[in-house]
Order: sequence, then structure tokens, then C-alpha cells
Amino acid sequence: MSTADLHAIIADAEARIAGGDRSASPYLLRGCALLEMGRPADALVDLDFATIIDPSNCEVRAARGEVLLTLNRVSAAMEDLNAAIESDPAHPKARLLRGVAHLETGDWAASEFECSNAIALGSCGPIAWRTRGRARYKMGDYASAIDDYCKAIQLRPDDAECLYWRGIAHRDCGEHDQAIADLSAVIDLNPLSSEAYVSRGKSWSALGDTVAARSDWTMAAQLLHHSH
Repeated sequence: MSTADLHAIIADAEARIAGGDRSASPYLLRGCALLEMGRPADALVDLDFATIIDPSNCEVRAARGEVLLTLNRVSAAMEDLNAAIESDPAHPKARLLRGVAHLETGDWAASEFECSNAIALGSCGPIAWRTRGRARYKMGDYASAIDDYCKAIQLRPDDAECLYWRGIAHRDCGEHDQAIADLSAVIDLNPLSSEAYVSRGKSWSALGDTVAARSDWTMAAQLLHHSH
């Protein structure tokens, strides 16, 4: 959504509030627009109002949970997401966000379960596949993680995070050529990624190319030095 569209949503919400609309809707709309604009603290103020007005509204609770996740307030986010799902168990975004929250807390199995629910309910964007892939990687299911990362990358080919973790999963499966290809793509997208150089160096080393490995590790050391 464009910046102009977001400003239009905010202006409409403010007009409704000024006109006496005391429902949760304008606060929800303005809060979601503010979050999209990268202003989660301001968004939370509106979504707090919306929650007070309509605490059982699953859209409000899901949106507030998303804002709290953005602010790294995972426990508080989980309360809102639990409330959203209690109100509507088939709410795909709330399921996905709860999967993200479980990933943050290290509950890999619960994260995989919720992401699978979200995907089954139609939330098939790259975040759903990427989050489930990360959970499956953490559970040691590298092949399934790679499958999920592939689906996410099909939807967003320039997702450096997905490419990186697919590369790591390939590496941990012993598929070093594929790992190098993914990590090289990460470096093309982000030449300052010291982690990608370190990981690619490990795959070069596993393939016996000590010259390439040393070159990558030297580059990683230089990047880390200049970042401090």
C-alpha cells in the first residue's frame, strides 16, 4: 500500500472520530495504517483504545498482537492473539502471528502447528512459509524446512533472510553446492552480510576449497571490524 493510501486511511479514520464515531473501527484502521508506516508505538495507542471499546473483536486483538510483536512484547502479544483465536478459531492471521510468537519463545512445535493452521486457512504468504521453515529447521527437519523456504522464495525471490536460512539448511544437510548458491545470492542482495560470508566459507571448506573459504572468512572479519 502506498504512503498516500495510508495517509488517506488515517485522514478518513480521524474524520470519523471527529464526527463522533465511537466504535472500534476508526481506531483499528488508523492503528493498522500507522503500523504499516513503521510507527508501532503510535499504532498501539489507537489499538489500546479499540480494545477498550470492543475487547472481543478478533480483528482488533489480532492487530494489537501484531503491534506488540513488532515492539518485542511477546508475552503481551500472546494474550491478544489467544483472545483473537478464542473469538475466531479460523482467523488465519491470528494463527500465523501466534506461530511467530511461539517461534520467538522457542516453542518450535507450537510454531509449526500454528503456521500449518494458518496455511491451511489460506494464509499462504511468504511469512507463513518462512516461519514454519524456521520452526522445522530448529526441530532438525532440514528437508521440510528447505521445502518451506522454497515456497517462500517463490513468492518473494529477493527475501535475503529466507535465502540465508535455506542456505544454512542445505549446508546442514551436506548439500554444500546448493548452500553456496543461496549464500552467494544473499551476498548479492546484501554485500555487508558477514554471516553469509562466514557460512559460505564453511561450505567452501567442507568441499575442500580452502582458498575460497579463507577469502570469505577474511571478508567477514573485515566487515565485522568496520561495523564496530
